[in-house]
Amino acid sequence: MVEVKGDAERLTVSQGPGQALRLLTFVCSVAVLVAITHFVNHVVSGSWNTPWGIATLGLPLLLLGVLVASWSNAEYRFDRGAALLLIGHGLRQIERRAAKIADPAARDRYLTQRHENRRARELEKSWFRAGPVTDGAGAA
Repeated sequence: MVEVKGDAERLTVSQGPGQALRLLTFVCSVAVLVAITHFVNHVVSGSWNTPWGIATLGLPLLLLGVLVASWSNAEYRFDRGAALLLIGHGLRQIERRAAKIADPAARDRYLTQRHENRRARELEKSWFRAGPVTDGAGAA
């Protein structure tokens, strides 16, 4: 899951685990809670030291550990100048790709309906109201 935030001085891009991984980890956490109660039942009955009794708790805990270890978070912070270059470069790439689309309706859909392209335009409008983003050489 990618989240982009911008204010007057900084652009922050955060990337973390997606919704599916979060849901799977939550479901596995519930399974661990069920396994703990089942394991306590094995301890009370005296059969906890069997392979099934140990696997009852060990496997869900192992799966939960793997899922939590697979979570990764990254956060990138850019100042206004770096954001100008980053967004400007991205917008130029979007425009180059759009120019290769012959059908005007398909080109419009590419520019307005793709989330990434729409978000780049929103960032341009909110951060750079003075005009189009350029790379310093005059090319928009």
